Formats: sequence, C-alpha cells, structure tokens
Amino acid sequence: MMVMMRKLKQILLLCMLVVVIATGSAAASPYKLFSNSDNTLWPGMLTSVYGETSSIRLLEDYQSENNGTVKAISFTGNVTVTYNAGFGMTEYPASSDTIYVYIKGNTLYAECPYFPDLNGMLNTGEFRSNLKKMLQGYAPKAYNALLGKGRVKLSSEKAAAAKAVGPQGQFGNSKYAIYYTGGKLTWWEAESYCESLGGHLATITSQAEQDFINQLNTEGYRLWIGAYRPEGLDFAWITREPWNYTNWDDGEPNNSSAVVAQEDSVCLWYGKWNDLSYRNLEEQSGFICEWDN
Repeated sequence: MMVMMRKLKQILLLCMLVVVIATGSAAASPYKLFSNSDNTLWPGMLTSVYGETSSIRLLEDYQSENNGTVKAISFTGNVTVTYNAGFGMTEYPASSDTIYVYIKGNTLYAECPYFPDLNGMLNTGEFRSNLKKMLQGYAPKAYNALLGKGRVKLSSEKAAAAKAVGPQGQFGNSKYAIYYTGGKLTWWEAESYCESLGGHLATITSQAEQDFINQLNTEGYRLWIGAYRPEGLDFAWITREPWNYTNWDDGEPNNSSAVVAQEDSVCLWYGKWNDLSYRNLEEQSGFICEWDN
C-alpha cells in the first residue's frame, strides 16, 4: 500500500510539473535573438538570448550608459546555456534581465545594465538582425517611433492622394494645412508625409487651438492629428510636448471598434477626439499638418 501511495504521489508531482511547464510556455513569447558557442561568457557552451515579445515597451527618456537620455525600447531578455548535465544536451536558464535598445548613430544599440557581461553578445550582427525582425514583427509602432517618429515610405498612389491640400491657416507661431485623402493614408503614413514637408501631424494643446482648427475644418471632416499611444504607454503627442489638454468625445478613448481593433491613434471627430487604429482607413478622410516657426 505504501509503495502504491509513493507511486501515486510521483505521478501527481509529474502531472503538476507538466502543467506548470505548459502554462509557462503559453504565457511567454520567446524570440531567439542570439545563439553562439564561441563566446567568453560561458566557454564551450551554447549560449542563447531570447526576447520576450510580450514585454516590449517604448521609453521616452531612458538614461543610457554612454549616450545620455535617449528614446529606447525595453524588453525582458532571457539567457540560456545548453550543456550535458548527465541527462543529455539540455537548455538551462542562466539569467533574466531587462534589455534596452536605442539608436546609436544609424545603428540599433543594446545594453543590459544589470548584466554588462552580456553586452558583447547584444551588439553582434546576428543579434541586431534578429532584434530588428522581432521589433518589426511584434512592435512596429514602437520600432518606427524609435527610428524617429513614423518613417514610412508612401506608395506613388498614396503620395498623390496626400497632395489634395484643403484649407490653410496660422495660429500663434504655427501654420496648418488640411489634406483630404479619402481615408487612403494610415496614421503613420500621414505623419511621414507631414515630416517630408518639414512638419508633423497637428498637436492640439489648448482649447483656443482646438477652436481654431475646428473653424479651419469647415467641412467637419474626420482627420488624423498628432496624438498616438506608443507601445505599452499612454497617449502622447508625436512631438513629445506635454500632454496637458484633451478633447475626447463622450465615451472616448475606448479602444473599441467594429472596423479595425487596437485603437492607438487619434482622429479629429466632428470637433472632438476619437481613438482609432492607425490602420483604420474607413473612418477618417485625411489629416492636418502643422509647421512650427
């Protein structure tokens, strides 16, 4: 009887272990960024670095080790080593720390302040190439913002649509122009077009400025403005101005749409603001550019 009880306990423990492992695998989203046995951290062992895609965040003011305050992306990096501990070749966890990525010159640069010995691996060609793929695949908005707002290349059709300029005017030290595009440009494409002209999507930071734009928008079109929600953060202005004024419509922002889900950009909606997905081409008609003097 005792032998049977021991066996039953072993089976139960094994089942619990399987459940824990399965649960952990479901919750995590690892993306392999680096794998190399020729390194000095653990000589002779295969060392791998994974990025947890579910932990990606955009930081506006990261204090980098060598480049001062920079815009950066953070994510949890898991380091493993593969070796034979008597059970065959097995991958074992070695560390888990936050990795920070920012632009240094024209190159992605990564650092791990709490595990500096890892920095050599984090700045290899292999790591940078895989990191770029991870960010483009799992956090495109954060990646575009890291590169410097929304550098998106417009097709010839969309560039032509963006030339349909509407009312223009000046408020304070800024100039504004409305572009009617029939909803052909995403939020990022509209921002890129404004940037190509030396401006940015309009940032509305006071009721007086809002009233001016409402008067400029004589047809009451639904237009992209320069507010968006960076990956993992609250709404902000593309210019990084203080977020001190809002003009949300009733019930907004609600991050809810029957057209395109995951609403992360802001549209002027009959004089008020509404959050829409940056890919929503059906519920907006154009955008407003602003040039600061």
